[in-house]
Amino acid sequence: MSDERLLTISTFARAIGIPGSALRFYAAEGVLVPAEVDSFSGYRYYAPSQIEAGVLVARMRAAGVAVPMMRDILQSSAPEATRLIDRAIATHSAQSRRRGLELVALRESILDAERVHQAARATLPGTVLASAIDQVVVATSAASDDVSGLVWVLRDGRLELIATDRYWLAYRELRPRESDGAARVMTTPEAAAAAASACAQRAEVVIEIVEGRLRLVDTHGEVVMETPSVERAVPDLSLLISTQPPTRTIAGFASQALEDFLRAPAADDHVLIDARHGEIVSNNEQRLQGWVPTASRDSGALRIQMQSELLASAVSICQGPETLLGLVDASTPVRVQSPLQDAMACLVMPMRL
Repeated sequence: MSDERLLTISTFARAIGIPGSALRFYAAEGVLVPAEVDSFSGYRYYAPSQIEAGVLVARMRAAGVAVPMMRDILQSSAPEATRLIDRAIATHSAQSRRRGLELVALRESILDAERVHQAARATLPGTVLASAIDQVVVATSAASDDVSGLVWVLRDGRLELIATDRYWLAYRELRPRESDGAARVMTTPEAAAAAASACAQRAEVVIEIVEGRLRLVDTHGEVVMETPSVERAVPDLSLLISTQPPTRTIAGFASQALEDFLRAPAADDHVLIDARHGEIVSNNEQRLQGWVPTASRDSGALRIQMQSELLASAVSICQGPETLLGLVDASTPVRVQSPLQDAMACLVMPMRL
């Protein structure tokens, strides 16, 4: 190839619309390597036949394609490059949806910042509240002191009870007969147990959250319990529920059989959820067969490793003969829920495969 046919880096840069500095970077990364480099001057020259690839790189650069993917596309056939781009589009769409949800949640948390410090009041059946507290506070049984506690959230005509130990979270939503205001408080597990005990013997209880204190009042106006919030920032754990991405598929199991399988010696420390086949596999290859929607069987392999005891704990408090596991991917919490109680849900963190 003669010198007359080669283009200088500045000419080539103008032809494809990429700065010369970017061309030097791409060359160092193995993308758009010059056809020739003068050994004495270091000048770079490109062949006219590289213009088509250069324009493609310019378009990928404008679309924000990462350098490794640029290399793969340039080295692939047209069908292979199309499949790579299709996967990138799917990933980008999922990330965009997640970022959108995070921005919505951020906006709501800013709007809530003022509301949660105000007073709030709600009236519920005492036995219902006691049962809900007992159901949710189980998630704090192994929690360290810096996260241990039950979060009470009153807003938008509902009461949310949330507890977590960082590795799994239990959430219960109740609809009070009467509700006014918005506030959030966090009580210790001991105070939560005392609240459940105080409510269990009363037909109705009024919950009041005022200036960082939780007060329970009976129908005669008598204060049956009062406790301050914990001495640390009260997290808005309900955001962990509301910002979860849409489930990719659901795996269903008979609740008692699932709990027994997870607590059996064969399950050991962890099990594997095989969503394609609708089953859970133990360390010694024992299997518990469940079911998945027919359409999900063709959505691709999805295998999620879970800690046996954490998943068993979540299953045990989701009341009902069947348990549904909402699955997204190997790094997103699994949503554990009973079809009979849609106001109760648990999130359980997966293990790394």
